[in-house]
Amino acid sequence: MAVLRCPVPSFVSDYVRVTSWERVDGFLITPGIISGKYGMLENGDLYFRDVSERDSTFSFRCHTENLITREKKISTNYSKIVVTEPHHNQPPRIIRRSTRVRANSGHRATLTCISQAHPVPVYRWHRSVGGQRILSEVDPSVRQEGGVLIFNKVSRNDAGRYSCHVSNTVGEDRADMELLVEEPLRVNLSPQELQLDVGKSALFNCSVEGHPIGSVVWKKDTRFIASNSRVQFPTPTSLQLRQLKRQDSGMYQCFVHRDSLSSQAAARLIIGGESL
Repeated sequence: MAVLRCPVPSFVSDYVRVTSWERVDGFLITPGIISGKYGMLENGDLYFRDVSERDSTFSFRCHTENLITREKKISTNYSKIVVTEPHHNQPPRIIRRSTRVRANSGHRATLTCISQAHPVPVYRWHRSVGGQRILSEVDPSVRQEGGVLIFNKVSRNDAGRYSCHVSNTVGEDRADMELLVEEPLRVNLSPQELQLDVGKSALFNCSVEGHPIGSVVWKKDTRFIASNSRVQFPTPTSLQLRQLKRQDSGMYQCFVHRDSLSSQAAARLIIGGESL
């Protein structure tokens, strides 16, 4: 296998994505292409399967899009791979690999394990389950293209540790990596409205859908809530107030954060009755 990288300057790489690759004869390679020869990794790299001398006769250029300005560009120069005939046998040596890949549920994800070797090596993928390594299950939404494992629509069940084992007649190599699958955060605070008398106790529960949850923060009337003798957090997603006072009335919010994502829900507490 071989890889070409799009020449995106490092100072704009965080918000510029590679949308496709164009072969010199006009053939277009996109992330979702099903091809026995070409494919794209999540970072936009172009990879080649079963490399032969003929591959060095083609040149390629990449298409990019700025995620902020939506400006589209095509690389000025074409790139090509150089294929040389090996003069001796070589055991596999993994030269490019994933370590930790984050993907959103329902989106495409790839795990990468690309090696140099002669004779041409065999790639086998395993998943670690309960400390045991098992062959990756055959799933219609998952396919292997040599040293690339492709999840067309990754799900939470796909999350875990994977191993890539590369071997030929003169040796072997292995790489371990992790796939993290994140789901959208949805937050619900119940009850949404609670009316109690002074001296009673109130309990709010913040239910969170999505994985992983991340951190949970509680606020009252936009101010952070700290625990004390009357205010307690039985769990990170529950808030209990004892011996209610009139000043406890107001709007309570549960904020859930994960990296750059966040979601929140609000509930109202109304205090009635006479002061004790």
